Amino acid sequence: MNILGNSDGSSLQVIITIQLLYVLDLDVAQQYLSVYVEQEIEWQDVRLRWDPADYGGLDVVWVLCDQVWTTDLFNSNSLTVNEIYPDRLKQCKVHSNGSIHSDMFLQIDSACFLDVQKFPFDKQTCEIPFVTIAFEPKTFDLQGKLFTKYIGFTPQGNGEWNVLSLNMTKDSQLKSSSDNKEFSMVVFILKLQREPSFYFYVITLPCFLLTFLRKAFRYWVYLC
Repeated sequence: MNILGNSDGSSLQVIITIQLLYVLDLDVAQQYLSVYVEQEIEWQDVRLRWDPADYGGLDVVWVLCDQVWTTDLFNSNSLTVNEIYPDRLKQCKVHSNGSIHSDMFLQIDSACFLDVQKFPFDKQTCEIPFVTIAFEPKTFDLQGKLFTKYIGFTPQGNGEWNVLSLNMTKDSQLKSSSDNKEFSMVVFILKLQREPSFYFYVITLPCFLLTFLRKAFRYWVYLC
């Protein structure tokens, strides 16, 4: 199925919402970020509208996502994007006004260029961009949102990194180098801070204890 906009000529609005759940890894050597997120996407397909009064007050139905039009959104600097439950039955929620909602849990491995000059007291900023290149901004209005629908939940680090913030920005002026066509991009910006005590307990303290025990053993052998 194909949609290039609404029947009135206005652009088709697509909203991508991200909930950061866990930071799995931030690999300095390989320069990549691995996170576990919940992703929701909302849009409206005017062809799927109906009058609930004609169907006994039915306002919402669930359909298989591969039976409706879906967006071509992808993470533009990702190494891999893996769905956590790939074998589950993927269903989309369709409302009587034609609005559609889908959600999934993803593990995203995204490129992140790190500056470790202040190690182990460094802070890092990683970007997770989502983009569509099949539609121009005039026909496709890509929006981004953050949400926390789990009461009392805060994004979790991995012991080595603490989450400082997660923000969102939008850029609609990006252009393709091949045909100079504009396209929309939503960027989620994750800021992390290294936990210095992690290196104290994992590296510094064990090295100190090993050095101390080695010297103590040598001294004991000398006395004997």
